[in-house]
Amino acid sequence: MAPGALDGTEPKYLNSPKAPVYQKSKTLYGLSWAKEAIRKEGRLVLMEGYLDVARALENGVNEVVATCGTALTAAHARLIRRFTDKVVLNFDQDDAGQNAARKSLDLLLEEGLKVHVVELPAGDDPDTFLKAQGGDAYRARLDAAPSAMDWLIRRSATENDTRTPAGKAGYLNGLLPVLSRIDNAVERMAWLPAIIQTGGLDASATREELRRAMAARATAVRTRAEADPPLSRPRPPWTGAS
Repeated sequence: MAPGALDGTEPKYLNSPKAPVYQKSKTLYGLSWAKEAIRKEGRLVLMEGYLDVARALENGVNEVVATCGTALTAAHARLIRRFTDKVVLNFDQDDAGQNAARKSLDLLLEEGLKVHVVELPAGDDPDTFLKAQGGDAYRARLDAAPSAMDWLIRRSATENDTRTPAGKAGYLNGLLPVLSRIDNAVERMAWLPAIIQTGGLDASATREELRRAMAARATAVRTRAEADPPLSRPRPPWTGAS
């Protein structure tokens, strides 16, 4: 048998190179198998690894896909939007996985998706949890997954000492990029009381910082739109001189 990942001479996940028919930034592993289950369940569960998806399928959880050894991209988010408007993120519970989940929120919310984040016991990933607890226990975790803002508020409060001015600023700065991406103004403003209470923030100052974040985002979106070259109109076929 040739050496490989199974005998420990290569990494667990060995990424394939980009090719004209295989672009990792636009491909979600398992999507072809998951389409029917995604429509039936009304959600897509996004994981990090191929083995996580395989373990989920083995346990009867079929609405699962994974990025193909790369970070989530805007193209991935647009692809997801074609099948559902609800995404449940379940990345690894280590710092790398949780940071990847945090970065993915911006792209998914930018596409107008409703996002929830699964919380597993410390040290677990989907593969180990499913192997130990089974499909029913995992589905219970999916159903109980908090919304992205709920998850982020608790995470930011844990990462920052909100008893200090600098900690309060860090706490709020961790939330503003995601909060400003919520397009519905009523939903966006409905999160403010929880954000203010959890961080012990001043209400008027928090609203002012949100206003600034919204203005900065609008400027960034406008700048990107202006930087994108306009689509050229097709030239009419040449008919020759009359």
